[in-house]
Amino acid sequence: MKMMKWALLGGAAFAVITTSAQADELSALKAQLEALQSRVTQLEAQPATSMPSGFSLLSVRDGGQEAIVAERQRDRIDPNSGITISVLPAADVAPAAEISVSGEIRTLLVYDDNGFHDGDDFLQQNEDGTFQDIDGDGSGHLDVQARGRLVVQGKVDTAVGEVGARIRLQGGNPFDSHGENNLTTMNQAYGWWKFAPNWQLIAGLWDTTAAIQSGVDWDFTVGATGGMSDKNVEQMRLVFGGEGPFSFAIAVEDTDDAFTAIRDSHSCSDSEDEFEFPDCNSISSVTDRGQYPAIAGYIMYNNDNLMFQVAGVFQDDQFGENEDWGVGAGTRIGLGDMFQLTAGAIYAEGYNGYSNDLSMGEDDTFWAASVGIIFNIAEATRFELGGGYEDVEAEHSDFFSPQPFDKTVWTITGGVYWDPVSQVTLGLQANYQDFQADVSNDNIDVSGDQNDFQVRFGTWLRFP
Repeated sequence: MKMMKWALLGGAAFAVITTSAQADELSALKAQLEALQSRVTQLEAQPATSMPSGFSLLSVRDGGQEAIVAERQRDRIDPNSGITISVLPAADVAPAAEISVSGEIRTLLVYDDNGFHDGDDFLQQNEDGTFQDIDGDGSGHLDVQARGRLVVQGKVDTAVGEVGARIRLQGGNPFDSHGENNLTTMNQAYGWWKFAPNWQLIAGLWDTTAAIQSGVDWDFTVGATGGMSDKNVEQMRLVFGGEGPFSFAIAVEDTDDAFTAIRDSHSCSDSEDEFEFPDCNSISSVTDRGQYPAIAGYIMYNNDNLMFQVAGVFQDDQFGENEDWGVGAGTRIGLGDMFQLTAGAIYAEGYNGYSNDLSMGEDDTFWAASVGIIFNIAEATRFELGGGYEDVEAEHSDFFSPQPFDKTVWTITGGVYWDPVSQVTLGLQANYQDFQADVSNDNIDVSGDQNDFQVRFGTWLRFP
């Protein structure tokens, strides 16, 4: 009896203790729930601007990516135009991948006082082998030219560094022509890999590595540009530069094309005068001049107010008598916030990558120089004024150029441009060119002179 009594008393005591413990746990859980609800309420009450910027899986912003390599002024698109899509951005972390799209329509209303655009046009060979001096001064004419460009550039961060690519599609000039000019071409296509700090490998098609990144042709917007130019070429380039003002690059590039012709003996008249072949036909082909890629490179110092560059190129030439090469230098000097002086010069033998208004043969000598000034009249308005000189000397004789010659051209150019917003540019430009040529040997003694004056009004409309 006593045992039963103590058992009942013990069970009652255990039940009281257990109930008390459960009540304490429920009280603690209730307190935690109330604290969590209070935190949620506080978060909901915070304004949206306090959230980290770019906190989403996908974001879209105005503006594009700047080109990874330097471009001529006429090729640049304002980085504030276009649209960029960022993938997987996170707070305080750079986007893992970006792709930008931008486009531009350039339209020019051009007045030309005679219609000649090339220094070769004013010396015409007659059927009897003699040359006629053609004066290009005429009544003049108006023309409308248009060009469209679409640029796509993207980059992505990888475990071995940043990798990206840039593609530019271009068509027109003019669009309604029935020749190849109305076809859309991929005239700029290259990729890059930043495989180490300050080092990158760039491969594809764009300006030659030996381009002088200053002077009238490089820094002026549109129109005839005196002095040297540069060409687009397939290449593989290794570049060092980034944090400091010094940089250098070396590249292997596709060589110049060689134009070869074989005279058809069945249709060529046998004449004692080697310059008389009015009935002569030929079989022609275009091929690389050398069996190995050209070697090109530059060394550059560039800070905010001063740029100085030295560049050069060498290529094997299986079609000419000598190896081809060229060297050049350029500088850009900032004279305060309003003025910028730009200049450049080159000398080349056989290499035609620098030729501008004058054509070259396989072993011709070419040198050119230009100087210009860019004056920022206002924040959105600039004025360009400059000039250049080009000279080609040929000492060889072949089927299509049987006579030595000397051709020169002087160019004076200027323009004013207004950029009210990043999507619009308006410009008025004019240039005057003076072409001269001298052809002289035992059979021919001819000189020619032709002047050309052009005025252009242009619009540049960019999207999106």
